Amino acid sequence: MENSGYQNLDALKDKAYYLRYSFVEDMDTHLLNFETRATSHNINVLWAANENQLTNAILDLLPSKKYNKICVDYPTIPSGVENAPQVNVVTLDNVMRNFDEVDTLLVDADFAIAENGALVFVNKASKDVFNTFRNLIVVASIDQFLVRQKDLSVFIDLKYDDYPTDIKIVQKPFKKVVKDPMPSSGSLGYTEDEVHVSVILYENSVTDYMMDPFLRKSLYCIKCGKCEKVCPVVQINQELTPIDIVKHNCIDSYNRSQAIFKQTTLCGNCQNVCPVRIPLTEMLIYEMQLVNEKKDTSNNKLLHDIFLKRSKLNKHNSPFFRFFLMKFLYGKNRLLYNYFSDIKNTFFNITQSSTGKQDEQF
Repeated sequence: MENSGYQNLDALKDKAYYLRYSFVEDMDTHLLNFETRATSHNINVLWAANENQLTNAILDLLPSKKYNKICVDYPTIPSGVENAPQVNVVTLDNVMRNFDEVDTLLVDADFAIAENGALVFVNKASKDVFNTFRNLIVVASIDQFLVRQKDLSVFIDLKYDDYPTDIKIVQKPFKKVVKDPMPSSGSLGYTEDEVHVSVILYENSVTDYMMDPFLRKSLYCIKCGKCEKVCPVVQINQELTPIDIVKHNCIDSYNRSQAIFKQTTLCGNCQNVCPVRIPLTEMLIYEMQLVNEKKDTSNNKLLHDIFLKRSKLNKHNSPFFRFFLMKFLYGKNRLLYNYFSDIKNTFFNITQSSTGKQDEQF
């Protein structure tokens, strides 16, 4: 954390929480500011609400309507792009060997900055060949924006265990150096062509999460992966991470169902390590309440009494009570049921975490 200027981790997390709150609560204004700044720097800006629109935007930005070789440095390439007849996806290894054969790079931004229209790329696999393409297509998730560039160091320190070796900030089109195949006397032996930069602002259900003032805190996530590393459920089923569980269950049209009771142990580990203080455990409890409100309103009070005050749960954590608690929560999920059966000590490890800090360790 030496680059941030903060004396301890708690202070850094508090600052990050405030910065994420400031952006999310005024997201529309900041996104429009970004568009204005980027456009003024000759960066083409498009918007995409879902994967279909994202696919269409990418295909529309390709230089040729018939045949395009593109390199992809993106977590999950949209199937519509990968299977498009006019697209030939080329690996980074091929690009390293044949620079001139691939003219487009599709890459995602780790952060975007509203105040100046800049795009931030951290330790990208394509970092060594960034300036070998004629076209740069950037996908920027609208929940991964920062208001000011000076706040970037806070999130770099929190997101990465080791300080990145490569951070690129693109604020305007840059130059691609092209070797002259037949240099003449007096020539430099190369020419400089401007790289065309386009950014697609990808919404991807973000506005759905905005509808609930509490659940919109899930948008504070900076995709650090720390919650996944400490989650016992992920270790068992290798499926959803804690933040994924929150997002998958907080929208009626998505997956709000009783399945959430088998997707979490409510151990609180994820909330404890979250660098931006997302109240993950409180969110899961809240969503459990919403599920039970739809099925049986009488159970809502039971959930509130049992889960909202985990200190009370631990005080009554006798073997007899634990047996029935496990049967209630995990009776149909043998993997989690066996996981709890092997634990002899108290297992709900944080209380009053809505304050954003760990108050008591059991």
